[in-house]
Amino acid sequence: MAALTSIAVWAKSYTVTSPDGMLEATVDDTGKAITLGVSRDGVELIKPSRISLDIEGRKDASAIKSARSRRNVTEAVDAEFYRQKHFDITYNELSLRLDNGTGLELRVFNDGVAYRYVTRDKGKRLTIAGETAQLDIPGDPTVYLPYTTNDEKPMAMAFQNIYDVTPLSHAKDKLIFLPATVDYGNGLKLTILESDLEAYPGMWLKADTVNGRLNAKFAPYPVKTDFYPWRVQEYVTETAPYIALADGARTYPWRIMAVTTSDTQMPVNNLVYALASPSRVPDTSWIKTGKVAWDWWND
Repeated sequence: MAALTSIAVWAKSYTVTSPDGMLEATVDDTGKAITLGVSRDGVELIKPSRISLDIEGRKDASAIKSARSRRNVTEAVDAEFYRQKHFDITYNELSLRLDNGTGLELRVFNDGVAYRYVTRDKGKRLTIAGETAQLDIPGDPTVYLPYTTNDEKPMAMAFQNIYDVTPLSHAKDKLIFLPATVDYGNGLKLTILESDLEAYPGMWLKADTVNGRLNAKFAPYPVKTDFYPWRVQEYVTETAPYIALADGARTYPWRIMAVTTSDTQMPVNNLVYALASPSRVPDTSWIKTGKVAWDWWND
C-alpha cells in the first residue's frame, strides 16, 4: 500500500529517508545541475554528485519542476527460482519531473538507495548520448574494485577477475566492472550495482583519484559486428558516438547503492532482484531447477 505525502523541501533540495529512518538520499538542483547525495545515520557516504541522462538534441536537466512522494510502499515479490520464493520489500519514493522533460525516480530502502530515469516521449525514438554519474566519495576510503582484464579492448572481456583492495587515491587507471564496493570502516560498506538492464549498455566505473570520485562509463552503441567461428562469438568492429537508441516512452536501468553494516548482509541483499522487471514468461511450470555441468570447462 502507498500514501501520497508532502516532502521536505529547502531551496529545491528534496530529502527522502528510509522506512527505518537510518538512510537518507537528497536530490538537489541549487547548483544548476541535478545532484544526489547519500548518508546513513549521519555518516556521509556519497557527497552531492552530479547525475544526468544525456539525450541528443536536448539540454541537460538543471532544475526540478515538480515532485511527488510516496511513503511506506510495500511490494510483494514472487521469485520462483530465487533463493526464496517470496519476499516483501518496503521503501519511500520520490518522483521528480525535470526541466528537460525527463523524469527521475528515487527509492530509499532500509538497505540501499536506487534511482532511475524515465522518458515519456511516446511515439518518438531517442538517441541517448550518454549518462552521467559522478559519485563523489568523502575522504579516502578503501575500495574493492574488479578491473577489466583486456587492456586493448577494455569492454570486451569475460567479467571475471579478483578484486583489487586499495585506497581510492591509489586506484588504477583502468575500467571497473560491477559490483564495486566502498569501505567506510567499522563494517559500513556501500556496493554499487544496477538492475533492470534492457536495450541499454551495462555500467562501468572509472576512478578519478584526484577528485575522489567514481565516474560511470558506458560502451558505445555497436553498428557493425563480426564473428569468431572458433568461439562461436560475435564481436563489435564499429561503434556510434552514442550509447543507446531508445523508445521515447520507457524507464531506464536502476542505479543501486546497497548499504550494509556487516558483510553477512551483502549476499542476502534483494535490491537487484526486487528492482528488475517481472518475468514475462507466463507459464514457468516446465522449468526444473537443478545442478548443471559447465561443459565449456569440462570439455
